[in-house]
Amino acid sequence: MTCRTERSPCPRPERWVLCYLREASIRFHQSGGAVTGPIRLTVGSDNPNAPATYEMSGGSLDMQGCTVTDNGILTISHASSDIRFSSFFNIATGGRLHAVPGATIHLLETAWFNHSSQPQLMENMRHVTFVYEGSPGFFQAAGRDLGPHITGFTSNFAQGGIQVGSDAQTAVLALQDHLDNVPDDPNPEVVYVKHLILSPGSKLYLQGLTVYCYRFTDNGGTVIANGGQLIQVPVLPGDSNGDDAVNVLDIAPFVQSSSTPTPTPPRTPRRPAGHERPRPRRRC
Repeated sequence: MTCRTERSPCPRPERWVLCYLREASIRFHQSGGAVTGPIRLTVGSDNPNAPATYEMSGGSLDMQGCTVTDNGILTISHASSDIRFSSFFNIATGGRLHAVPGATIHLLETAWFNHSSQPQLMENMRHVTFVYEGSPGFFQAAGRDLGPHITGFTSNFAQGGIQVGSDAQTAVLALQDHLDNVPDDPNPEVVYVKHLILSPGSKLYLQGLTVYCYRFTDNGGTVIANGGQLIQVPVLPGDSNGDDAVNVLDIAPFVQSSSTPTPTPPRTPRRPAGHERPRPRRRC
């Protein structure tokens, strides 16, 4: 395994490359601390049969850019991991993103190029909230257009959340469809996201594309359609835990929400003995 820093002959930032040059796979595990600096991270291997993995279960990772190659895997195994990329975030055709529910990736003035045409390798995107900060930011629409239906959120590059801007910084995000993520469909790709959030003063340019979402929270931002459309999708009935399926895993959240005690209104106190209200006499 080599985990090296390469200097370019031109005056460019350093590039940190995680790769494996022999016949076995390698996993770089960051469980704490901070990895930061004006460098670019490439997760991949020179051997197509030996993938390289960068796993985060804690700590912070702040890079000027990140590329996950055809046999690279970026894994977020704990939601507390603080991940921030600026400038660019590239996922190659065979790159993979694994993540637990509640994971977050911050993208500062970042262009995200998703080259993948294999949504099963990116299925865990539905667990991740992508927070865009600064401007401009660009995002590649990659999903097949299955309409405003629950099926569009499964194996279709769906995302857990897209947040345009934050409490500290506004953002401008523009969608784009420059890559062919669905080769057998001539129609434009779309975006499926569970929760779309617009922070105060932030802007989302749809650029003629379609965004399907379960929830839309507008805290004072602006959606500029430019021929596109934002469509809310009805939530699947009975899906208590929000995993896009109705099964035994929905029982516990349903019971918990149903078992919350309802406060009973206070009763009027009874009058003490000897102070009863006199009853009116009946007239014959």
